[in-house]
Amino acid sequence: MLARSHVYSACNAPRCPAIVAGLPVTTRCNAGVKGPLADQPCGTDTVPVSQRAAGAAMLASLVLLSTATPSSAAASPPIEILQGPARVVDGDTLYIGSEKVRLYAVDAPEKTQPCTDTEGKQYLCGQVSLQALRDRVGDQTVRCEVKTKDQYGRNVAACSVVSGSQQEDINGWLVANGYAVAYEQYGKDYVQLAEEAQAGHKGIWQGEFTEPALWRKQQRAASLGLQLANTITATQSAGSTTVAQPAQPVQQVSANAAKAATQTAVAAAQQAAESVSQSMVGPGTPAISGASKCNGPLIKGNINSKGQKLYHTPNSRAYTRVEINERKGEKFFCSEQEALAAGWQPAK
Repeated sequence: MLARSHVYSACNAPRCPAIVAGLPVTTRCNAGVKGPLADQPCGTDTVPVSQRAAGAAMLASLVLLSTATPSSAAASPPIEILQGPARVVDGDTLYIGSEKVRLYAVDAPEKTQPCTDTEGKQYLCGQVSLQALRDRVGDQTVRCEVKTKDQYGRNVAACSVVSGSQQEDINGWLVANGYAVAYEQYGKDYVQLAEEAQAGHKGIWQGEFTEPALWRKQQRAASLGLQLANTITATQSAGSTTVAQPAQPVQQVSANAAKAATQTAVAAAQQAAESVSQSMVGPGTPAISGASKCNGPLIKGNINSKGQKLYHTPNSRAYTRVEINERKGEKFFCSEQEALAAGWQPAK
């Protein structure tokens, strides 16, 4: 707080304390210092009462200003500035040259994250956010004021699109249009914009979605569950020849309990994988019986108006718009290798 600060004069003579309007002031006396404390003997307080009152009023104004200014990282000076053409890799991450930048205080859905629209249909909202940011940035210059580095070594920055003498805050633009949420854990700069976007049912706020940070945790948990189930299954298979004999009832009970736990874990992991796979299908696409066989997002193999067989990954720009009609010979694939082997080519 200002009231606990010390102000120092610019000269190099010995210091002496004085009090001005309740603010501890250390001035280097008898050195031609300008102002009310000029050339006063150390240890004395000869500031007129009228000047103390003026100083008090000024300090009160400064304190009010300091409390009215948000104490967020947005007000902190940048540790570095990156500027140039940008390459967008997802809804809240881009590159300027070789420098990776994570947009400060915002969180966009992941590229494979599903949301639901106003009609309750699922779509890949992360892909929508990615494309929106790509379109907004285009080939314009982007200026990023780096605030810190995260645990992955990425530059965490507030970025703007530069157009002549004008700049537009990209972070705020994403939140205001519902392409990202305010990441309050790291900054509250965009909370009001998020509330306005929610009230206006913009972007992801038009339907239902899981907070991106929570969705990432859920995916990690599902992945760990699947790995655990596979490990238990492999261990059980390897030790199947040494199952406890009837003469050892306690061990037999333990083996049965382990088997039941394994079956439960496997079933839960398969259900999670099936749920994720089904959610990757996108809007307007019917559910397919083979989705549970895939361990990741589905590849869409469609046939265009020229009869070309093209497949689309979740990273493809047209992925969310492509609808698969199996009656026309279009297919879903679990991997790009499977699509290539079936005669499909990657979409450009």
